[in-house]
Amino acid sequence: MTRLRLRIADSPRPALVLGDTPRPYCGGVGMYEDGQPDPDYPDLHMCGCWNPLRSWRLLPLPKWAARLLGWRAPTYSKEPPF
Repeated sequence: MTRLRLRIADSPRPALVLGDTPRPYCGGVGMYEDGQPDPDYPDLHMCGCWNPLRSWRLLPLPKWAARLLGWRAPTYSKEPPF
């Protein structure tokens, strides 16, 4: 059974997205450590309770509505890329 939640996508255009939520027993992040992990390279495995790709874009939001819900417009640098 999936645990669905609504969130705001922070893509260049704000949108309301219906997405899956990880179970609390795997730390709420959808991953768990296996065995004795190396502190520099932790051995993380995806939990079977959550799929980060399982989300559906429901509708685009006007910018004024997205700002009321906490969305911020992306800032772009004026520095050249090279």
